Amino acid sequence: MRSFLYLLFFCVMASLLAFPQCSAVSAIDSQKSIVLTMEKGSLIEIPVVIQDVSEITEISTAGEIADWVRFWGNHTTYDIFPGQTYILVTIAVPEDTSLGEYEGAIKAGSETLTKLRIKVSIKLEDAKAYQEMDAVDKQINTLRDRISDLTSDIRMLRVQVVTLQYNMTKKVEEIYEYQKNLDELEKENTNLKENLQEAEKKYTEFREENKKLSSLTGSLVSTQIPGMFITGIVLGVITMVLAFRREHYKRKVKHKLSKISVRKKKDEQFRYSFSGN
Repeated sequence: MRSFLYLLFFCVMASLLAFPQCSAVSAIDSQKSIVLTMEKGSLIEIPVVIQDVSEITEISTAGEIADWVRFWGNHTTYDIFPGQTYILVTIAVPEDTSLGEYEGAIKAGSETLTKLRIKVSIKLEDAKAYQEMDAVDKQINTLRDRISDLTSDIRMLRVQVVTLQYNMTKKVEEIYEYQKNLDELEKENTNLKENLQEAEKKYTEFREENKKLSSLTGSLVSTQIPGMFITGIVLGVITMVLAFRREHYKRKVKHKLSKISVRKKKDEQFRYSFSGN
């Protein structure tokens, strides 16, 4: 009988060694799935509460974030013992991680102890920098709009300047023509003065000749009647010639003076209109 009991004990022990019991380790319900939002380059430590630890069990990680998770400091795996109630999990997001969501798990042996989902965001200071950059972009856009408006105004001013330059060129040409006409008028006026002086000189000469003829005919009246008659005729002809030439020069001078007066009035009107523009 005692031999049979020894044999039964050894059989049970052998079966236990050959077929070890499955671990029943589990996390509390609130930590069976953990979702975290973390900045790039940030680190966080969280205690994961475990229960039903009946034997030594290896804790490890799996998934995209396997390299981010450490246990109790810097351990990639960790053995828990019966009676242990929690493990300290450290999660560190690398600096060069792209923005997005990453998944992984904490394993207790072959079973999943806790599912992890990490939402990687930019750093807070980067977010502030982006906000400042956004404000700067808005200011730049505002400045661009102002520059665009100023560019449009400058183009309009250039058009106005070109128009003014064209108008000034036309006015200068008109002034040149006016000065040219004025010079011609001055020249004609000088010629008229010379003609008038010449006419007055001839008129004076004719008067002297008329006086001489008058004195000559006076002396002839007392001696010869036919001579007086002839002298009267001669004097009449001379007088008519002088009167005709004097009237001719008078009309010519009046015509020239009227032309000068009309041109001067036109020049004055042009001068006032030019100054008004």
